[in-house]
This record gives sequence, C-alpha cells and structure tokens, in this order.
Amino acid sequence: MGQKSRRHDDWRGYEDLAVKDIFSTRRSLDQPVGVPRDFLGSVVEDTHLAEIASSPLLQERLLRDTMPVPSARDREGYYGERHFEFWLSGMSDYLKVKESCPDIDWAGARMLDFGGATGRVARHFYAQENMDEVMICDVNINNIDWVIEHCPSGLAAFKSSPVPTLPISDNYFDLVTAFSVFTHMGEYELAWLYELRRVLKPGGVLYVSVHNDDTWRTLPATSLYSALMLSEDFRTVYSRKSELRERQVFEYSSEAVYNSYTFHPNSYIHRVWSKIFKIVHIYPEHHGYQSAVVMKNESYRAGR
Repeated sequence: MGQKSRRHDDWRGYEDLAVKDIFSTRRSLDQPVGVPRDFLGSVVEDTHLAEIASSPLLQERLLRDTMPVPSARDREGYYGERHFEFWLSGMSDYLKVKESCPDIDWAGARMLDFGGATGRVARHFYAQENMDEVMICDVNINNIDWVIEHCPSGLAAFKSSPVPTLPISDNYFDLVTAFSVFTHMGEYELAWLYELRRVLKPGGVLYVSVHNDDTWRTLPATSLYSALMLSEDFRTVYSRKSELRERQVFEYSSEAVYNSYTFHPNSYIHRVWSKIFKIVHIYPEHHGYQSAVVMKNESYRAGR
C-alpha cells in the first residue's frame, strides 16, 4: 500500500513554528514621488553626492534609470524629502562596489543585494549594467512588495527569513552586497556568512558594510551616537578613549532580526570571518561612518 496522503487538517498547529515579526506585517504603500530625472537640479547638501551630481555622466545615467523613486516612508526614512540625494546615495555605493571589484565581468553577471530594501543600490546595477540577473532580498515584506509593484520584472525580489537560508542554488551569484545588514545582526552572523558563501560562485565577491574600529573612534560625531547613548550596556562599555577590542552587540529590540547595533573590530574580521572568506580589503568609513569589507569566496581552493 502507498503512504496515505496527509489531510489538510493534519497541519493545524504547524503555523506556530513560523517566525513572525514586525517585518512580516503588511501596510499600504505610498505612491512613488517621481522618477530620478524629475529631481535633476535639486539642491544637493552632501558634498560627496554633489560631486556625483556634477559628473558629465549624470544625464546618461539618469536616462537609463526609469524606475520610480519610493517615498521617504517606503525607503525607511533615508534622506527624508531629499529624493535626489537618496538616488545619488545608491549611485555612489554602486560606483564604490564596482571600483572595489575589478575582476567581475559585469556583462552576464548575477548579483544579490542582501537586505536591499526598496532597491536603493540594486536599481543602479540593474539600470547601468547589462547583468544577467539582479535580485533583492529583505526581511521587510513592505520593501519587497514595493519592488514587485514598481520595478521591472527583471529586478527580482523575495522576503528573506530570520533563519539563515536562501531559496537559491549553490554557486549562483558573482556578487552579493549587504549594506547596513551585519551592522544590525545579533545572532546568526556566522551562519549567514556560510549561507552567502554557499550561493556565491567560486571566486565570487561578498561586499558588506560594517561598524568597525574607525566607526567606534568617530562615534560622537555620527548620528548613531545619540541612539547608542540610550543603551545602558553601551554607556558602560564606551568611552572616547576606548578601543574596540571584541565584537560588541547592543540590542534595541526584541525582534528576531534587525534588532541591534553591532560593531566588528578589524581584528575580529581577520580572525573569524577569514575562516569563511578571504578578506580582500577593508575600506575605512567608505559609506558614511560605515566601513566596507570586501571578501572573496575561495573555499574551493581549500578543498571544502
């Protein structure tokens, strides 16, 4: 006799095993505020972004990107009503990633923006490069809904789980980026690094932003400092003359994900992360007060 098929009723109670968090709660989305070229000529307060806005290549780049720009609420408040600066910030990070990854053949390459929100950075890879695939994953279902609703079908998106697993084949991507993800990760950090290594091709690049020693030394001058000062644990540990000697996690939420401010000293990155990836370079304060870590998947060379 064949195995009896499972009745639908037999699954009652299994829903309790699902990870539920605030990021799984849907809300209505705002209308986009326009497309990038609508904001040409806007005042740009950030001096670095002003340099990008003055580039002779700007017009060409604007014409390539016809995707709408999300409202401030639909981009987690980044840059408030300074919509052009929001777009330029993604362009800036895209250019920095490209400069840091000279060995990637962009034509036909595949990338994942891990924690990519509503496509602040990924949209530029999609619009400016002839890549085979650009994909976003994020824990916030509203970010994913926005991308699906307003971006071309070629810019794929899915909601990721707090549990370190991705619905992606082994050795799939040439590049994975993660901006402001490991800076807020308390648990599962190493498991996620192993999972990202799994989906990267041999020789593939992982590019992540971190709070490191450089961030720690300049904290009082950053917007992050006032939020951290609300933490008793942080006030106990931090002083202006202190060194960041070990990984530090300061929780601000009981949610399963995106629940902490996390700091990684360079020594920790070289000691621990190097067991999973080859550390190619650490760029100090490369993205505002966050530094960038460029890593390569060379696990195949060790026979793993």
